[in-house]
Parts: sequence; structure tokens; C-alpha cells
Amino acid sequence: MDRIESVGIRRAGVDDIAALKRVEVVALRATNVFVAERDWEGLFDDGAVFTYLAEDENPFGYVTVGKPRENWFQDGVTGEVISLCVLPEYQGKGVGRRLLVHGLSVLKRRQFEHALVWIREGARRGERLLTTLGFTTFDSVRTINLTDGEITQYAWTLSLENYF
Repeated sequence: MDRIESVGIRRAGVDDIAALKRVEVVALRATNVFVAERDWEGLFDDGAVFTYLAEDENPFGYVTVGKPRENWFQDGVTGEVISLCVLPEYQGKGVGRRLLVHGLSVLKRRQFEHALVWIREGARRGERLLTTLGFTTFDSVRTINLTDGEITQYAWTLSLENYF
């Protein structure tokens, strides 16, 4: 695995929506996961959600963090890593980890005490990454019903108290 030593990460804006959609579609197709198209415009209108792009000449990954999407986690102290996507040719090079750490630092700066991540069943690479960063499984499961099937996701949490 060749690690990428220098990754440019910047806050995404409305002008980046097309690039974000492209990264998301390509990354999800590569893992054979279908997810309904994200409402990027709505996310940018939400003042409590933040998206950051990893890029070289073009965007190749992103992380989106903010207030939890599920009502039962909206306790004022828990922030969520809403999505993390990296193009296949950049996976396994440390980019996902850097984006996730960046997202966690944003949650910490926004005064969240805990981070929440939903990870789909069987996502072993994602589970290894979360474990390495100190996340633990949380006793919460959700099922997303789609037209052509369903996706089961498990919650993982991390205390941000001593994160940095």
C-alpha cells in the first residue's frame, strides 16, 4: 500500500456539489452499495452540517459531519460522521483515515463530546479503521429500506473528551 503523504483537505461549498455527487456515486458503485441520492443542497442549507473535500487536481474523497440524523441521538453532545467516501483508486492509502480524523476534529471544535458513525454490515475495512481510532460498537442497529433491498447499519461511538 502506497500512502499518500500530502492530502489537501478543504471545506466544501455549494459549488462542489457536482464533484461530491461524482465521488459518492463512484465510491458506492465500487462497493456494490446502492444508497438513495443524498440531498446535498439540503445539507449545505443546514448550518449544523459540515463537508470537507480531499483533493489533488480533482476531489477524490469527502467527509460530512454534524448533528445526528436520528432523533434519539440528538442529545446536544453527540455529533455524527454522516458520510465518508473515497474514490477506489485512493482507498488503502490513508486518505479515509485522514478525512475521518479531520471530521472528528471538526466535531470536537463544535463542542460535541461524542462521535457517532453508522457502518453497514460486513464493512470490515471500515470496522478496522474505527477500531484503530478507538471507536467501540454501540447497541443500536438501523435498517435502511431501498427499492431493491435493504441495508443494515450498526452504530459505533467514540468519546471526544481526550481526543486531542
